[in-house]
Amino acid sequence: METTTAAISKTVWYGGFRVAVKTATLQNGKDMAGAAKPVVALAANFENLGPQTLRFGGDLVLRSAGRNYFTIGEGGDLPALPGGANQDGTAVIVVDAQFRLDDAELVVGSSEKNQARVPFGRTGTLTSLEPVVVPMTMKLATAPSPSPCAAGSSGPTSHASTASSRPASGC
Repeated sequence: METTTAAISKTVWYGGFRVAVKTATLQNGKDMAGAAKPVVALAANFENLGPQTLRFGGDLVLRSAGRNYFTIGEGGDLPALPGGANQDGTAVIVVDAQFRLDDAELVVGSSEKNQARVPFGRTGTLTSLEPVVVPMTMKLATAPSPSPCAAGSSGPTSHASTASSRPASGC
């Protein structure tokens, strides 16, 4: 098989990460059992947008020629990153002889959640899931706090009065 690389240059947001997919390379590779298979190596930059150390954990599915490819191949290195950090990494997905880069689409995320979509060719629609800033203006006001002494009370309790005749608040 001849190695073929396509420039992707598209960014998606998923699971607290910003993922800038740089390239997709169709090449000879191996599945996790070591068997020779064609694979697609996805080179990307991963940025952890949260405060905690996390490893990118979104489901990755390649779609091409009416098929879905999701088996992880050898050689991937998805980074674990402290909050606010970014690093390059590679996801490797096993494909077959029918796979074509020109009609491929990367789907990020599980089907019960929102899914980001990255088309590789000229067709298809990018679904980036980019966070949207919603400007908000609001006015905060405080209401006066009610007095701890109910209306009609005789004021703080003196030591001379009996405890049972006055509220515990001192009124």
